[in-house]
Amino acid sequence: MFAVGASTGGLLVRFQDALSDAARREVVKRPEVHGFAGTEVIDQARIAEIVEQSNNALRMLHVHGLGLGMLILLVSLATVNLPIPERLKQPLCVLVSLGALYPPGWLALGLADPHVGTRAAPRAGRVDVLRALRRRGDPRHLGNARLLHRGAAARPQAGGAVTSRAGIAALVLTGAALGLAPSDARAHLFHTAYAPPENQLTRDTRLLQLMLDDPSERFDLARQVWDGTTRVRLKPGGFRRWLVRPNEPGMVFKADYQLHRWSGSLKAEAGRIDREYGSDLTMRIETGLAERHRDRVKGALREMYVVLLRELLDALWRHLDQAEVAARLYPFVLRYYTVSLEGYLNTSHPTAATTARAALDAMARALGDPETGTPPSPEAFDQQRRRLLRIVVGAVEPP
Repeated sequence: MFAVGASTGGLLVRFQDALSDAARREVVKRPEVHGFAGTEVIDQARIAEIVEQSNNALRMLHVHGLGLGMLILLVSLATVNLPIPERLKQPLCVLVSLGALYPPGWLALGLADPHVGTRAAPRAGRVDVLRALRRRGDPRHLGNARLLHRGAAARPQAGGAVTSRAGIAALVLTGAALGLAPSDARAHLFHTAYAPPENQLTRDTRLLQLMLDDPSERFDLARQVWDGTTRVRLKPGGFRRWLVRPNEPGMVFKADYQLHRWSGSLKAEAGRIDREYGSDLTMRIETGLAERHRDRVKGALREMYVVLLRELLDALWRHLDQAEVAARLYPFVLRYYTVSLEGYLNTSHPTAATTARAALDAMARALGDPETGTPPSPEAFDQQRRRLLRIVVGAVEPP
């Protein structure tokens, strides 16, 4: 066990990139197994997720090989020295040694994930501290959220006065805790907003927008983010380039796929759109960066995201009958809309923003719900998809 755990750890450190590349090749060969959407920037994140899960399984082989080896050794020594009959010691040691069968399971899982696929991690739900005080029929109640047994959720409550007093007591205690808590804690305790997932395209876009709005006019760094030559990440008080220091914690022993989640760039994506649709986004953005004209750059980015949103909605329309793929794509529809379009519509076209948000909500309802067995509604989805695109195109495109 010690040999298996130690050798696996050494192999992961020495051949991490080679193992990741091999897993990536197997994943790419099986797009139907892993539910690819046909959108490069999203599919690359899905590939990285599967490779990461395979890599984590091999790491568990390393960790449990060492840990269980030590545990089996210590328990076996303790069993041999117990004041029990000798005929019991050997069976007990054999039973303890059966734990050695557990680490190879992680090896099988790490090898199987790229071939047979793996379910994506469930999306984290919202935290609601008032969930226990919701009405019985409210979908955010404990029983309806499946945190309680179905029978407990469906069973009528005896003693409504007791429940009412308990709810009032919980509310009073919560208010007292808020009164003693710092202001920052009070501000975040009732935070229930859902944040759509990010990919490298949206991260680069947000950072580019922040640098355009920066009073210090970081157009030099903005151009590097636009070109894809520099990846930056936020830190308190400003920006930080990736791997500025060679010993930066947490980034020393990461594989290439962990440091470079997306091989493209904003410039490359704009160039692809220009080639496919005959637009001039690349020239306009580069001219705006050269002339330090932030509004010109932002306007071209909005038009770029209209095209990206249309392509993503088309991909979602094609995979509407695949519940897992549709559930993974729709959050990115929300992110593409919020990252570059929602703020502009809210300030410049508030009526269009309200209609667009209603169309997004209607599309979410049209996707169906596999848990309750509600099938998707293609007609309703297509109607709302066309409605949303008509709104954003009319509001964003220049007259």
